[in-house]
Amino acid sequence: MMAFARALVSLIAALLVLPAIATGIAAQVEGESWTSPTYGFSVSWAGSDWDLDPEGTLTAVGPERLDRIHLLNGLSSLYFEGATRYAGNLSSCVAEEANLLAEETGVTEIRPYRDSDGMQLIADGPNSSAAAFSLTLAVSGEEVELVDYVECRTLIPDEAVLIITLVTEPATFEQELASAMAVAASIVQSTAQPVEPLATYGGWLSAAQSRASIAGPLSGELRYGPDMLAVERAGVDASDVYVRAEFSNSEPTPDLWDVGIGFRDAGGEEQIRLVVDSAGVWFLKDGLGDVIANGTVVDFDASPDGTNVMEIVAAGDSGYFAFNERLVTELDLSARTGGGDVFVGAGFFDEDATSAGEVAYDGFEVWSLAGLEPQAVFTPQVVVDAVTFPKIVALSTASAPLAGPESGELVQSIGSATIMPIGVTEEDFVARVEFANPSDASDRPWDFG
Repeated sequence: MMAFARALVSLIAALLVLPAIATGIAAQVEGESWTSPTYGFSVSWAGSDWDLDPEGTLTAVGPERLDRIHLLNGLSSLYFEGATRYAGNLSSCVAEEANLLAEETGVTEIRPYRDSDGMQLIADGPNSSAAAFSLTLAVSGEEVELVDYVECRTLIPDEAVLIITLVTEPATFEQELASAMAVAASIVQSTAQPVEPLATYGGWLSAAQSRASIAGPLSGELRYGPDMLAVERAGVDASDVYVRAEFSNSEPTPDLWDVGIGFRDAGGEEQIRLVVDSAGVWFLKDGLGDVIANGTVVDFDASPDGTNVMEIVAAGDSGYFAFNERLVTELDLSARTGGGDVFVGAGFFDEDATSAGEVAYDGFEVWSLAGLEPQAVFTPQVVVDAVTFPKIVALSTASAPLAGPESGELVQSIGSATIMPIGVTEEDFVARVEFANPSDASDRPWDFG
């Protein structure tokens, strides 16, 4: 499971002291039940001795779009997760979750769990697969014996799985498993298939651009400096919008600077801000409050004449952020849902504005999404098989290559991979290379790729 070290540490804490009842409940939790925002399944712990871990709820995290809820009862940790992992293969799910556990710091001697009669706990069916493992965990110089139960169920055939994980002590495993399965029995899976974020984002763009924008396109300069956030407003009042703006790089170019878009702006510091700094790190903030979410864009153009495009969709409690026409992430906008103005800005963070600078912006435009629904967008798919593969290769190699041909030698070293970059940045491509076997190929293992 993802970040399992946290799960084990949480369990140790739970063994020492009962967790306090959560005072802040995540938006997708109602009473003593939770609904996965991405996958639509629900689980309830009403009437049980389980309590919500308020820090353990995740939504659509990472490329696997991980949704998670974490429950504690003072003895054990119980997780319910939905994720696009293992191509929906249940046997692979259980085995790989065990492998991930074995790789965690402090975990040793992982082996199949056996009950008092020496029997292993393994179960396989058409829609679920489960197994239990014993392990030793080193914590603060001491060793703790634990049992990890993993059950995988089908969420979306060949695509996504529901993972149930129980971590507890051997002496209480059977009773804790019964308690966990009582909660698992409450699971209700949605019959509706989750919509891909890229398709929804594209649908909003199509819907927005089907009518005229409510502001722009605007262009100008943002002059920022120490204690001076530079902003230019669109002069609108809307809550649900699609915003697009292109930013030139700062002049002069300091070590670190930033640009961003503010929306649902009610004046002062009352707005949602999405800021990207020149290191490619993005931040979603509620005014000057805490960071709601952050991450990294992969294609920030920091070259002297470079420009970067930011796009934001805000629709109710959720939204989308794209950078240089690549969807970066879904956004949780529940912190501020009211209407307001939209602005572009530079110099949001003090460390990004230690000296005066100027950022030019262009194509700053705002479309209203009021009364719209995302339009259905056709997502082309290419099936690669024995027939289409040679056609794709032939079509691609009909034009001049982006790089190469190159030749050389890869000298294998212990402890690291030997690589030879060819110097391109491409997402979709055809590549060809021929490898010669090493002279001592029969004496030791080797690989290439």
